[in-house]
Amino acid sequence: MSVLSDIAAEDYLKAIVKALAELDKTELTTGEVAALLSVTPGTATAMLKKLEKDGYVRYKKYHGCTLTEKGTRYGIAVVRRHRLLEKFLSSLFNMTDEEIHADAEHMEHAVSQKLIDCIDEYLGYPERNQTGSLIPRKNQKRLVTDMPLAKIPPKTFFKIIRLPDKTEQKKYCIELGLDEGTCVQLCEKQPTVGIAVLKTKKAANIRCPLVLLDTIFVERSE
Repeated sequence: MSVLSDIAAEDYLKAIVKALAELDKTELTTGEVAALLSVTPGTATAMLKKLEKDGYVRYKKYHGCTLTEKGTRYGIAVVRRHRLLEKFLSSLFNMTDEEIHADAEHMEHAVSQKLIDCIDEYLGYPERNQTGSLIPRKNQKRLVTDMPLAKIPPKTFFKIIRLPDKTEQKKYCIELGLDEGTCVQLCEKQPTVGIAVLKTKKAANIRCPLVLLDTIFVERSE
């Protein structure tokens, strides 16, 4: 493959493995893949066929694709590279998260595995990048991801691992009893009044603005 083909393939595998984890799915349609990469369905189909030929995906016409074990490992490795680079850049430079993300997008395709391992060791094997996203371990077989509170199924406890970035919103969440480390379940959404009814293991019902649910991130509670 050419350098550009290699980069495109890595972008596809990274986007697919992240989407499957975030949506808790095993298959994406061609249209979903096209939307993830901001390309036409025809362009996505051509790349999926190429990835299938190389053993990274299983593609079925008119349906979509699933990742092979090889494709899953590769996609997770690209996610690891990207998030370690973000963490590394944020520890050294006074840059915005948007600037860090943009530079990591370019750098992830050029760095060696040796350098990524050295960065991981230098940073003390961090669990999350500067925005709170989980950093996969080396040779991880399954991508573990957190999700916004808005997307969790009802009546199941999840642990809050990230609060809104905006100071006032974060302070308000804490005042409600929704702090990092708190286990919470979604009881009911009331869209007509813009309220979600939540429950923690220590408190009765908490009435939270619906708009905040997209800014509070959780992972499954043990």
